[in-house]
Amino acid sequence: MQLHLNALLSLEQTAERLTSVTKARVSIEDVLQLILDKRLPLSVKFLKPVKVCPGKIVHYTQQEIDALTAAHNYIDDLNWVDDVFVVIVPVKDGRPLPSPRPKIVCSHYLGDDRWMTFREAVTTITGVWDLPMVGGEAFDVVSLFHALTGNPIIAPDHCDGTFVIRNGVMACKLLTLEDPIKDSPPGQSHALNDYAAASSLPDASVLGVRPEALKALEASLRKQPLTPASDELTTRSKRTMQTVIAALCNKMGIDWKAPGAARKIEALTDLLDAKVSEQTIKQTILEGMDDAIESRSTEK
Repeated sequence: MQLHLNALLSLEQTAERLTSVTKARVSIEDVLQLILDKRLPLSVKFLKPVKVCPGKIVHYTQQEIDALTAAHNYIDDLNWVDDVFVVIVPVKDGRPLPSPRPKIVCSHYLGDDRWMTFREAVTTITGVWDLPMVGGEAFDVVSLFHALTGNPIIAPDHCDGTFVIRNGVMACKLLTLEDPIKDSPPGQSHALNDYAAASSLPDASVLGVRPEALKALEASLRKQPLTPASDELTTRSKRTMQTVIAALCNKMGIDWKAPGAARKIEALTDLLDAKVSEQTIKQTILEGMDDAIESRSTEK
């Protein structure tokens, strides 16, 4: 995976442009932090055709989804899967399965009541796409950020896939062949079952920032000045903060180790009209929280 492209602004060019606009030194690390905070969209150009599972972006509130689920109205606009927690009990007890069988949404949440819904199909894409920063593409950026700042790279517990979006309506999940030997002869088609979800962007791809995205950020910076990544909390202060947040999570009944914890915390910040993105919460607060609590415990 490369870091620049003539049609896009490279990370270096973006940092130079922001330095000129803000009159303060902006580093590549600062640019990456803006991307992780979802203040600056990041794009990618695929230099070779990429196999994907195609889909679309749909808009549903949680209340609308709850109503659909209660009515067993499993519309095609969303992906559904059997609710195993409801089905498993009758199976264990030898009782008939409920009819209709209850399902839960398995479309991928993008935030702001947006969901990515995918079809059972395989297609090929090329060109420039945007990164939603909710899957393996986010880990690629986090890994680059950690490499530049000298922090250890921690692999995620799981990865639902690597995603790209376009124009706010199209979505794709990147695929990789389960058995690379099958990747011949050229042009041979494969069924969806031959593929697995890709855990990262392909090597033959280039990261960059769209000029229009940078202009939008420049306009927002006039209202909210940029805080460089160098102004980070000290390690001790961050561990103290993480310990306090862990205590508050326990009080609120939020299992901060469970999947979806960051989304619940994001919703709480939204109530204050001071929303912090799910990805930022994961990377700056929940990541390393175990170590923070252990460290504070040993200080007693």
